Amino acid sequence: MMMMMMKQHHTQQCSYIDILNDIIQDDKVKSDIALLKQVYIQRGYASRWQNALKDYVQYLIVHLVSQKIKINTLPPLHVDALWSIHLVETESYRGLEKMVIRKVKEKDNYMNLDLKIDHSSLLNNNDRQERLGVTQYLYSLIGFEFPDDFKDEYENTADDKKRNMVHTIYAIDEDDDDDEDEDDD
Repeated sequence: MMMMMMKQHHTQQCSYIDILNDIIQDDKVKSDIALLKQVYIQRGYASRWQNALKDYVQYLIVHLVSQKIKINTLPPLHVDALWSIHLVETESYRGLEKMVIRKVKEKDNYMNLDLKIDHSSLLNNNDRQERLGVTQYLYSLIGFEFPDDFKDEYENTADDKKRNMVHTIYAIDEDDDDDEDEDDD
């Protein structure tokens, strides 16, 4: 039943790739996310920074679509880390949330504008593998790529402490120079 609903949704004439590209090219979105870089790197995702914005917005679109068809998805671990950080900057997060909802609504007329893109760290431990498989399938249905290493993040993170660290809140040091290369010792 769930897969049938997902396939029916896919038949809608809607270019989610165009929505993704519009959002990640927005100067305000880029600057807001750039401010979160320090905390993101502290969580151990320095190697993911280059594609973090694209991966994050792509998942927000997938999550919004999944709400409409009433399925539970699971963000890639590095996306979950950025999302958790972004939520603390509520004004910035709500701005991005509204933009994603508005752009999806423009392309997909049945989408309810009253939806919110809510995050739950509590759901992330239940039925993880099943939800990750559903997420991967939904990505493919709407034209997004779900690289194998997204799944590997969970499979290679056997340590629950590392997975739970995704939701740890760090203070952002306003004096930190963002131009520094974090890999230099």
